Amino acid sequence: MLIAKVSYTPRDPSGQTLGWKTMSEGMLPYLFNCPERILELLEPPACPNAIEWRQTCRDTRAKKHEARLAFQPGTVVLFEKPLMFPHGVERQRFTVEKHGRALRFRAEDGVLCAIPKAATMAFEIVEAAA
Repeated sequence: MLIAKVSYTPRDPSGQTLGWKTMSEGMLPYLFNCPERILELLEPPACPNAIEWRQTCRDTRAKKHEARLAFQPGTVVLFEKPLMFPHGVERQRFTVEKHGRALRFRAEDGVLCAIPKAATMAFEIVEAAA
């Protein structure tokens, strides 16, 4: 199977707005967001790396789904590793808040943080939402 990573940057100052990179699943690309409906259409994998890549895609999707269910407004979460923020500030414990359609995380010191890849990070629920 061929995997293509495509990036679109409409305001790139150099004028290079479109970029792409193609690779095979046997190369173990670091892209694990292939939809399950696509994985189901594929023929059996040809090499061990392809098997591993497909399983990692499935595991990543399951982990994100679990996080979406856990990240309910009011839930207190503790990330396994402290997160580094500007000026060398580390934070690890957050309360989940919903702002429009976006999830935000309020640190113990009251700072509201956006954590884009929170669903892929290891965490534990300290206190479930009421």
